[in-house]
Amino acid sequence: MLHYEELDSHILHIYLLVAPDLVGVPSFVPLIKSHPDVVKRALKMKRLCNELCDILVGRHVHPISAVVGGFTKLPKVSDLEEMHKRLVELQKDMEVTVELFTQLTFPEFERDTEYVALVNDEDEYPLLYGDIGSTDGYRVDKHEYKNVVNEFIVPYASAKRTKWHRDSYAVGALARFNLNYEKLVPKAKQAALTLNLKPKCINPYLNTCCPNC
Repeated sequence: MLHYEELDSHILHIYLLVAPDLVGVPSFVPLIKSHPDVVKRALKMKRLCNELCDILVGRHVHPISAVVGGFTKLPKVSDLEEMHKRLVELQKDMEVTVELFTQLTFPEFERDTEYVALVNDEDEYPLLYGDIGSTDGYRVDKHEYKNVVNEFIVPYASAKRTKWHRDSYAVGALARFNLNYEKLVPKAKQAALTLNLKPKCINPYLNTCCPNC
């Protein structure tokens, strides 16, 4: 369910929020005319995430069959087989998405900073479990998170700031990528190679391109 949510969020981010900026239009709406195949693919992929969540947990928004301790209703074996089939079919659209983004030009901007994300000693790319790591070479137990957050305010903004070993740090997909590149599955590593994305990447605009598993 977590992976479906991430996939849904990434599709929305890539196609509907970032792509319009990169081709110089105010929203995805003009792309309906200029790039109808791209828009149709994006909506098809997003709808698939919703439908797969429906199979797994009853519905996509506010799932109803996943509860603390298990499920109130399990999917049928035939439903899971259909889910697997549709996920395999989705791979082609994912490959086309990677290829699409090799044709777009991202702003050439770099900002070296401390990147902070989960790290662990397992083979799995850490999304939920592990210690708190830093590209500056630090690692602390997750229970020490208050020593990492270090919130502070500035007089000219209402949003809180954070810092650890520098004036600020970055989190998110790019931070996870920079700290855990070696744990990416082969297809994700290939996608990164196709996009010429290597750690330590310090262009925040390339956060959009970061594989996440």
